[in-house]
Amino acid sequence: MASRIPQKTRCETRDQLAKALGAHVRTIAHWLAAGMPGIPGHYYVEDCENWLTSRAIEARQKRQKRQRRSGGGLSPR
Repeated sequence: MASRIPQKTRCETRDQLAKALGAHVRTIAHWLAAGMPGIPGHYYVEDCENWLTSRAIEARQKRQKRQRRSGGGLSPR
């Protein structure tokens, strides 16, 4: 017996997606322009969440890399 792939949550509008992600609709527009997956009428919440997670991981890695190069952290007073 094959296991079923869970259905993804589809939003038809940016407003619905904003509500599902707990963000403002303008933030959604910015994220879509930055490459978040989705086309009008077909925004999948799980795909968007995965994109946001991977983007946050990349940003953290870049910060850590910069900190290592510059000696990192806060400077003592």
